[in-house]
Amino acid sequence: DKPPGLFTLTVPTGGGKTLASMAFALKHAAKHQLRRVIVVIPYISIIEQNAAIYREIFGDDVVLEHHSNMEASSGGKGESEDATRLAIENWDAPVIVTTSVRFFESLFSNRPNNCRRMHRIARSVIIFDEVQTLPVHLLSPILSVLKSLASPDDFGSTLVLCTATQPAFRHRDSFPIGLREYTELIGTQSEVNQLFDQVRYRWSRDEAGQIPTLSWDEVTTRMISARRALCVVNVKKHAAELFNALRRVCCERGLYLPIFHLSTAMCPAHRRSVLDQIKAIPPTQPCLLAATQCVEAGVDLDFPLVFRALGPIDSIAQAAGRCNREGLGSGTLTVFQPEEPKLPLDAYKEGAKIAGDMFAMRPNLDLRTPDTFAEYFTKLYNVTGQAGWDREGIQRLRRNLDFAAVAREFKLIDDNTEAVVIRYGDCKQVLEQLEQLQRRQTRGDLKNLFRRLQPYTVNLYRRFDQPLVERQDLRGLIETGPFGLMLWNRDFYDPNLGLITTLAVDQTVI
Repeated sequence: DKPPGLFTLTVPTGGGKTLASMAFALKHAAKHQLRRVIVVIPYISIIEQNAAIYREIFGDDVVLEHHSNMEASSGGKGESEDATRLAIENWDAPVIVTTSVRFFESLFSNRPNNCRRMHRIARSVIIFDEVQTLPVHLLSPILSVLKSLASPDDFGSTLVLCTATQPAFRHRDSFPIGLREYTELIGTQSEVNQLFDQVRYRWSRDEAGQIPTLSWDEVTTRMISARRALCVVNVKKHAAELFNALRRVCCERGLYLPIFHLSTAMCPAHRRSVLDQIKAIPPTQPCLLAATQCVEAGVDLDFPLVFRALGPIDSIAQAAGRCNREGLGSGTLTVFQPEEPKLPLDAYKEGAKIAGDMFAMRPNLDLRTPDTFAEYFTKLYNVTGQAGWDREGIQRLRRNLDFAAVAREFKLIDDNTEAVVIRYGDCKQVLEQLEQLQRRQTRGDLKNLFRRLQPYTVNLYRRFDQPLVERQDLRGLIETGPFGLMLWNRDFYDPNLGLITTLAVDQTVI
């Protein structure tokens, strides 16, 4: 019944935020005559999962899904195809499910095709799922635009910030860009935490009082003994090493256990296939998984034993969300330090250091209370400082009305990577259509073909392109125009690990 504005929904992982936030949005929109519900999600894997749930409830005609894996048309010909394309371009539907990249880069864009969605955002209920994933280096412009969206004098929308690990966005002297007023939808937080208290955290210490260092063989032995376990690491190289160690030890012992690997070295279609295989295994049956944090936020997996390499506090808590998710017994999360610590740079690395410091001060650190996350994010924002909240100077460019520069500099995901197309699954059919266009020397519907190739791509750092081109691992697929695609030219694509070159596996990309 409260008027449109800012709300938070803080519920432990696995607590049903997908449906609870939508239930609130519908009742709130009906009460205040708001026009649509927009669900903003950071990862495509979660979007496809949540959009399927919403379609089952509301029907296909109500839910519009918009992200890079969606084709310009979702089927059909003629008028139906044109109507679908127009709906995607204009967000003309009661329920929109989109990515954080699509949403925020539309708000900061100067291109007509993005700007024409602006009036659809006004007077809507906007649900931001996994809001803790918003990048620290863009917090100043992002929080500024959130205030504008919630202002009755500007967009007049209602915002719901959903997560199990609520960031410290409230205004304070040390965080002047923060949000001044918002309402938590869950009034009795302690009761909710008690209801979902399904995981035991194992914060063991070594002789120096630090988180213990474990070799891959030690982790492997414990996982195999449990027979059903997940280990989440920080970088792709570690996930590949652990997967190989699991296979080697099982082979040496004559054990036949299902072993899987998940990381962004695998194209999205490959990852979806592996997830489907894992989900098909009953929760009481053996299953071993080595993965990067691509499995953490919103991925519906359940293991009684989860290992997590030391990382940011919110990442550790998200890993716990894959532990005893269905409440079938008791779950244990063990946090450890790999023998060769390796972390992504910037805020992630700072976050891991803060997590280690918090653990050193409090051996029994409780990851089930909002106070822990408020303390963690406050420390993180203090470390990065005001310059770190707007690294690209977006706010200065906005004040100068330099909209072209704003659009160029605002990148929710760093664009120092290049999409490499993998010959996987149905990709061959799309490549054949693309080659036909090139032989006819016509561009045709390149945008549509590009979208259809997205599920078969892996991102590599651009600095690796030239060595791989010289080795003839890569060749230009589309050499001109706006879509810089490269084709992985070798036949080798590991059916378990994905794209593994010496260069690719050494990357510290999640």
